[in-house]
Amino acid sequence: MTNWDHPLFLVLLDGPRFHESNWDAVASVMSFADALVVRYPGTHSRGLWELALEVRHVASEAALWVDGPLEVALALGAEGWHLPSTQIPASLVRRHWTGRLSAAAHTPEEASWHHGADLLVWGHAFRTRSKPNVCPRQNLASVLLRSETPIVAIGGITRDTAPLLSGQGLRGVVVADGVWSTPDPVQAARQIRAAIDAPGWLHTK
Repeated sequence: MTNWDHPLFLVLLDGPRFHESNWDAVASVMSFADALVVRYPGTHSRGLWELALEVRHVASEAALWVDGPLEVALALGAEGWHLPSTQIPASLVRRHWTGRLSAAAHTPEEASWHHGADLLVWGHAFRTRSKPNVCPRQNLASVLLRSETPIVAIGGITRDTAPLLSGQGLRGVVVADGVWSTPDPVQAARQIRAAIDAPGWLHTK
């Protein structure tokens, strides 16, 4: 991860919430992003596999990360794999996975648990449709203090909220609705990329 010296922009494609009309925009959206994370909650490996295969078809140049079973990531030859905060420590996963590894870490304890990851995902940073009755987390500073691993934020990140994270010690952002639920996903991706590339946004320890 240390060779990524620019702010990271990961786009999340969530199967149940992804509208078919957005498939035509995927390749163009990924021209502004560093990786595309695919997940399909509530389904077996087959649903995630079919979703990821479609991503490979429409955006073959995109770095593909899988948020789901390891066998899917391995079979796809995915560039990255994402771990939930409740899974085994990232340091143990290294025995089975040699690609990029991210892990959810929403508390200082979870940041320590997954210290072996390349990237930690913290959130939610702002109010988000997926957690409508849950207030945004206010513990980023304490998570950063506990972690030597780069951290990206997720949750409620849009072209308007991304600039508000400037200078807070984050490595980048993960965005879903802030791209796919907009009238123009490509324009939204372009604007988010510009926001995190602005001088001073990236401030690492």
